[in-house]
Amino acid sequence: MSFSLAEGFVNALKAYIEANLTAKLGALDAEYDDGIVLRPMKATLKGIKSLTLIPEYPVLYVVSPDQDVEPWNAYGDGSTVKSKPHVYAGVIELNTDQETLQLLLYRYARALTELLMEGLGEKGLSGWDIVGSFEIDTASSPLKTAEEGEATPFIGEITVGFRGQKTETK
Repeated sequence: MSFSLAEGFVNALKAYIEANLTAKLGALDAEYDDGIVLRPMKATLKGIKSLTLIPEYPVLYVVSPDQDVEPWNAYGDGSTVKSKPHVYAGVIELNTDQETLQLLLYRYARALTELLMEGLGEKGLSGWDIVGSFEIDTASSPLKTAEEGEATPFIGEITVGFRGQKTETK
């Protein structure tokens, strides 16, 4: 067996979120019943550079820019490590109305947070735990500068940041 480290956590999160996000978005749409619809994801990205080349929206991303790895028993017959990757899961969305976009971002944040909490309860994250708290950040801005009388879409992003933890033995 080899260590999965941050890549293993990113892959487990991606699979879990993709398998459950559509149902969660539908449940939130039914709960709010205000005509604002959370659209299904067009793609899931795992690379930071790929976030600059998004062809269709909304897009889900799961990335891990850094991790702590604590080795144990690094000698003898086996090795054990405790991996603690810092992970960001988020959604990037477009909308021509900034107020609607902000509501969409809040709801995507709620969907991701609830899914992550449910994944831990069901052990749906392939043995990974989430340690510490969730950091939720939203941002939005015009996608481009509008010409006079032109409506321009706004781009928004919701990011949920957290640390994972798993002890693995090789």
